[in-house]
Amino acid sequence: MSERLAAVPGVTAVSTELDVPVALTTGSGGMAFTELNRALLVRPQAYARLHPGSGSLPGLGERAVAAGPGAVGVSAGDRLGVRVGADDLGRLPVAAGVPRRMDGGAAVLIPARLLLAATLAQAASRSFVAVRPGADPATVEAELSRIGSVSTVAQWAARDAGTRASANAGTLTAVMGLGGLFASLGLVNTVVMAVSETWP
Repeated sequence: MSERLAAVPGVTAVSTELDVPVALTTGSGGMAFTELNRALLVRPQAYARLHPGSGSLPGLGERAVAAGPGAVGVSAGDRLGVRVGADDLGRLPVAAGVPRRMDGGAAVLIPARLLLAATLAQAASRSFVAVRPGADPATVEAELSRIGSVSTVAQWAARDAGTRASANAGTLTAVMGLGGLFASLGLVNTVVMAVSETWP
């Protein structure tokens, strides 16, 4: 995908990123805690170039990850257990971090080369492209649309924020529903115990 996009006249840089679920483990032994989250599989240099302010992501040329824009409680210097599908990457150091975003995002950035080809093939992808100054945006967009759907960064950001808000609302509704269920169960259990006490 990156190669096809980079070949479009007027495109100067491409960062293709794959969004995957990830299991992150912090702590060890009896204090180990695993949380399900989202990760972005990236090419570090391309990501840094297309996301100004993210820095050079030092250390991601080795077996390491970076704290993503949605990281909570994860920072450079930590070590995390990382598992993406069937790919158990073991304990990896957090070598860097990118600025956190108010609307969240991926918890970690993982160099795509660490994952098996089968995992990469199943992941949803998106690509950010930089257009050469002076190039006609409409012409570049028309060429890119032959490869996939195209939107501006502002349009993508608005859509992404809306998707995250819907997901958060759905989670909240589910949690509230479970809370009501547990409250009902507690009430039923109380009634059953009270009735039981009146039996001979």
